[in-house]
Amino acid sequence: MVKDIKQEESFPPEVLETLRNMVLAIRAVKLYPANNPAYATAVKKSFAALNKFLQSHDEYRLEIHKNYFIYENMPFKKDAEFNLPIVQDLFVKGIREMIFLPGLSEEELLEFYQALALTIEEQEMKSGIASILWEKSVAHIRITETGLDEVIKTQTPRRWGEQSPGGADAASKTSDAETEKRQAGVPHRTLVLFDLIDDPLRFGENIVELAKQTLTEGESLEDRLFALYKEAGRKIDREQPEQRETLYEGLAKSVLSLDPAYRNGFIADKLYGDLDADLAREQPLSEENLPGPLHEIQSGRFSDAWTIQQIAALLKKAAAKPPEPVKPTGQLAYLEAKPVDSDIISIAAEITQYSSEEMNELRAITEANLEWDTVRAATRTLISLIPHIKNPAHIGQGEKTSTVFAGVITQMENMLDFLLKKKDYPYATLIVHALQMPTETEYRAKVSEALSKASARTVLMDAIRELRSHVMDSPEYRAIFQYLSMFERETTEVLLKLLAEEKERKARIFYLDLAKEISKNQTALLGRYLSDDRWYLVRNIVNIMAESKEDQAMAYFRKAADHKNVRIRQEIIHSLQSIGGKKAVSFLARFLSDEEEEVQKTALQAFARFPGISEDEAVFLINFLNSRPLSKKEQNLTLMAIGVLGNIGGRQARDYLKKYTKVRWWRPRKLQEELKTAAQRAIKEISWRMGDGG
Repeated sequence: MVKDIKQEESFPPEVLETLRNMVLAIRAVKLYPANNPAYATAVKKSFAALNKFLQSHDEYRLEIHKNYFIYENMPFKKDAEFNLPIVQDLFVKGIREMIFLPGLSEEELLEFYQALALTIEEQEMKSGIASILWEKSVAHIRITETGLDEVIKTQTPRRWGEQSPGGADAASKTSDAETEKRQAGVPHRTLVLFDLIDDPLRFGENIVELAKQTLTEGESLEDRLFALYKEAGRKIDREQPEQRETLYEGLAKSVLSLDPAYRNGFIADKLYGDLDADLAREQPLSEENLPGPLHEIQSGRFSDAWTIQQIAALLKKAAAKPPEPVKPTGQLAYLEAKPVDSDIISIAAEITQYSSEEMNELRAITEANLEWDTVRAATRTLISLIPHIKNPAHIGQGEKTSTVFAGVITQMENMLDFLLKKKDYPYATLIVHALQMPTETEYRAKVSEALSKASARTVLMDAIRELRSHVMDSPEYRAIFQYLSMFERETTEVLLKLLAEEKERKARIFYLDLAKEISKNQTALLGRYLSDDRWYLVRNIVNIMAESKEDQAMAYFRKAADHKNVRIRQEIIHSLQSIGGKKAVSFLARFLSDEEEEVQKTALQAFARFPGISEDEAVFLINFLNSRPLSKKEQNLTLMAIGVLGNIGGRQARDYLKKYTKVRWWRPRKLQEELKTAAQRAIKEISWRMGDGG
């Protein structure tokens, strides 16, 4: 972060405009729902300002101080009070730097603003802002969060503190092309901790490039990688102890992401070669209850399928050892004889001398859950293969690559079928998530076929039935719900079929509640069923659509407002009351003139309970009362309308109600007396409310 802040200077207008629009957009996304015009307008203005700025600049970088933004080491203090709430919110959420890069899209910017609008608890559940942006594939916004700093800083492509061979004169003779190559490959901030968390693959690529460029004469690439990783580990231990486990896990992931040409020799020869004896000396295998953590790490010495935990443990051990001078490896280094450590000899003897009891125990461990563990391991292996096959570097290999990819997808289909039969929805969801990731055009047909099988009606119906057997919010319930949520449209169609056919009331209520959660965004699909003759199905669909609270739902409700079944029209009225807003009130007023008295009564009741209704909407009730004749048949609804008008009316309504306080001798006196009493009560209520400031 910035250490020496310059004195405040005048900023270019485009910098100020970009920041101001960004602050307004962050505030709008936090305050307004997505269907509010202010929400979309603020985001569009912010994107336009940022896009214009990035067309002439390499980046737009903001650093977050506790009370103000910083741009190029200069604080924005001119609009400090205006920016203060947003700055403090970002600071509390642990954000210290925001970088916007050319190529930024409006969709990426919206995802970023929506992530900032989450509460601290919601962000922590999703592992922070940077993790959320990674999941949303936001590639043109970089975030630095609290505690993330540089792991390795390099000013030159040589070792730290080491001059190039031959001194300054020799270095000055380096060609311009080579200098540019070095500078491009090793910028000042080459390896940073957030790379470990967000993109271990990129960290691994950078550290290999750094190892190649800092390689000295007589030093192997594995030696250089080993030295760099140990230095990174010491940096973590020294400067980031609170995030030690997370960062070492990222460090291990970066090792496993290395090209096999570098990875296998580095792990087998360097990490294991120096640490096997140390691990055995600290905790001999004979004292372990096999299999234990130490046994798992050591047994990986002879494998090429290492785990993140194994590599992380080895890296911690390597970083804990004091630095050693690099030993040059000459052409005859392999002839150098080294005595075998006595500990290794004793360990090997113990391994080969198992008792019959130990052999029986090992055999039992091997047989227990072998199939299940193998399936889960195979699932994660197949998922990890997909990014490697889809790597842009492989594009152009033609039919061979497509065949390999199709084979992997076929195995994933078989694995998914097995997992679903075993009701292992957490791992089934992992496979579906991997299949739904963006992929190249030539692979999409095969992926779509696999997803179609995963979302087949029989599969989803089995999942819904299984969901009913678990307690809500239990781990099993959440796992199945997540699987169903990944196929919103397909699950919605299945739920509608179940709602139409189910006879048991308790089951229908369960399906309806589930549809409210999963199907609320499928407004277009639900709208197609509003003209169905089965009133109970349409009523449920209206109930589901009301959960979305979108204008699109209102448009479909208008089409269903003339449904011949009274109960459907009443359900729409209830849904309008749930949605709220001026458009819903205006739509509700049309039901006051419905041909059925029950529908009119339901509409009046909705007016009385409508959330946030204002005295301006009283005009709909005044128009309704103007159309009412004085008759015994119409009297009940008229009295009800006067009472509702007293609840929501203002000055105009009060003046209108005065006409009912006069009794005409030529009209039915009893009916007029009833209206007079109701009107006086409503006038009194309006006057009291106006005198009390509303």
